[in-house]
Amino acid sequence: MLVTILYGLPGSGKTTYAESVTNAQKNARYGKVRMIDGDSYLGKKNMADAIVESVCSYKHVGMTEVIVDSLITTNNHLEILFSKLVKASDQYDDRRKKEPLTFQVLCWAENREACLWNDRGRRKVNSKITIENAPFEIPSKEVLDKFQAKLIMKDVEKKPGWQVWARQLRIF
Repeated sequence: MLVTILYGLPGSGKTTYAESVTNAQKNARYGKVRMIDGDSYLGKKNMADAIVESVCSYKHVGMTEVIVDSLITTNNHLEILFSKLVKASDQYDDRRKKEPLTFQVLCWAENREACLWNDRGRRKVNSKITIENAPFEIPSKEVLDKFQAKLIMKDVEKKPGWQVWARQLRIF
C-alpha cells in the first residue's frame, strides 16, 4: 500500500490536494484511495498513533493508497511517523500476507506569505500563529533514504482574491 504524506505549512494546499484526489476516487466505482485528516485527531493524546491506527485499518480492508493530511513540517516529525507506520505494519503483516508500505512525501515549499493569504477564511480559527512561527525543514535525504521514500516538491499556489473573499463569506 502506498502512503502519501503531505508535508507543509497550513494554507499550503495539502488539504485541497488530498480532497481533489479522494473526491476523484469517490466518483470512480471502486475507489481505493482514502484520506486521513490529521485535524480530526487534534486533542488526542498521540496524533501519530491515531494516524497509524487509521493507516493499518485501511490496509486491512484493501485500500491501495492512503493520503495523510497533517501538520508535518520537520524531519523529526516525519521520521517518527515513518517509524511508527513501519513498526505497526510489520506487526500487522506478521499475522497476514506480507504487504510492505511504500512511502512518498509531497512537500510544499516554504512560502509563509502565500500560506497566510490562503489561510484567510479557511477555518473559524485561523493558523496565523502556526504559519508565522512553526519550524519548517525540507525533508532530508537521510530520512527519505532510511524509509525508501520518494520526495515530490510542490510550490504553494496563492489563491485568487475572489476565492479567499468567497471563503471568508462562506459562499464557496
